[in-house]
Amino acid sequence: MKRSARVTAVALALACGAALAQAPPHTPVPTENPEEDPPLVVDPDAGTCSYNVVPLVDPHSPVATGRGVTLTLDELLARMRDVSGAAQERFATDPRALPALIDRIVADRVLAAEARRRGLESDPIVRAAVERALVARLRALVIHPAVDVNRPTDADVQRWYDEHPERFHIPERRRLRIIFSEVQRYAQETLRLATLRRGLRYVHAFRRLAAERNADAHLRSMAGDLRDVTLTPMANTPDVDSALRAAAFEIGREDQMLPRLVEGPWHGRRGWFVVHLVSRRRSEERSLQAQADWIRLRIMAERRVAAERERVEVLVHDAAVTRAPVERMIRFEPVPEGDGGLDATAAR
Repeated sequence: MKRSARVTAVALALACGAALAQAPPHTPVPTENPEEDPPLVVDPDAGTCSYNVVPLVDPHSPVATGRGVTLTLDELLARMRDVSGAAQERFATDPRALPALIDRIVADRVLAAEARRRGLESDPIVRAAVERALVARLRALVIHPAVDVNRPTDADVQRWYDEHPERFHIPERRRLRIIFSEVQRYAQETLRLATLRRGLRYVHAFRRLAAERNADAHLRSMAGDLRDVTLTPMANTPDVDSALRAAAFEIGREDQMLPRLVEGPWHGRRGWFVVHLVSRRRSEERSLQAQADWIRLRIMAERRVAAERERVEVLVHDAAVTRAPVERMIRFEPVPEGDGGLDATAAR
């Protein structure tokens, strides 16, 4: 495919300037999932670009044309704005990068035209994808900019740090494997099997015993795995009985078992536990200074989510949305072995 060298030069020059116009400097974009652990380092200058805009032709000038396919310069620049700063800089420094992007866009367009020819434009999956793309653009162009005008202050950061001590003053956490039984004699037999040795080796792997002998179905499916147990209850840690917590911290070394049963409840059922220590994570202190940048990102993400929820509530109310009792409209039946389930039903 032939291209004008002059147009390519313009696109190279415009790339970074267009990216710089997209957001103010020193504005990292937070993740859409504000529950992720704070990163150790946040680079406020990541994604910046050091090339100026030099417009030489009309942005509506075609970059690639064909039968039913047209790609204009402004469309190309719009695609370039969506990539990272490192990729934008590569467009300006690597002569092969921009032609490769154009080829990908052209490939997408001819494939999309073929999909339309086959009637896939009305496919429910396609419509759902279009809706998600529209929502993403509404967030980027309307909802988020309205929220991001008011940047989190130092006082906001300090307040968030103080209100979430469990994220920054982290006690020792232990990962356990447990076997729960409501019958003490059965639990005692399980403990005997778990501690049975032949020489220096255990005869039975604790993980296998936990998957086979747990009275609780969820514990069986997880092979008894229980993570992030702390000595005292904390937010975002397992809700377990105090006796089980204390027992977990009696074990001195990793990959060892408590040599006795622990009595206590499990989801409302009384019983006995066999406890095995898998690993432990030492306590950790994260200072305000080290985490300030991440906290700002987190506050911005929370504000964005709250703003979107408020807007959705208003729009749903204005649209007078009603919901049908969908549980009365469908039924789930066990899938016979070898059947494809929901996908196969849809295909039929």
